[in-house]
Amino acid sequence: MDNNSILPGFDDVQDGHISIKLEKVQEMPEFLIIHLSGHIDHGNHKFVHDRITRIIDAGFIWLIIDCKNCEAFSDTAVGPFTYFLKAVHEKKGALSLVAVQPSLYQLLELTALTKYFNCRNNLSEAIEFLKYRKSKG
Repeated sequence: MDNNSILPGFDDVQDGHISIKLEKVQEMPEFLIIHLSGHIDHGNHKFVHDRITRIIDAGFIWLIIDCKNCEAFSDTAVGPFTYFLKAVHEKKGALSLVAVQPSLYQLLELTALTKYFNCRNNLSEAIEFLKYRKSKG
């Protein structure tokens, strides 16, 4: 399933430094995995913000952001990630970060945000976390 079949028009805008691939979780189709590849910096953090905001606005509020293939994060990446967390919580959803690279984790630690973000080692752990949060209402 390609991005546009999950969210029509999603791939109409691209960025040369980061790619975003969407994947529905088979057993929980309301859960969406967002695979990031590349790097997030001051030049493209708005692109990432706009794309993921579009996902949330479309009603996907159970999100897993897979950072395994992200090579680097600048300090400007923290802002969009914080926004995503707040946006899904306001809509009674949840967000989990998977395979957080040391550069992003250090930024989250420096800003004392590690206590707010759910960071998991793999997709299975993140899916179980979202199932648990969803069951709690």
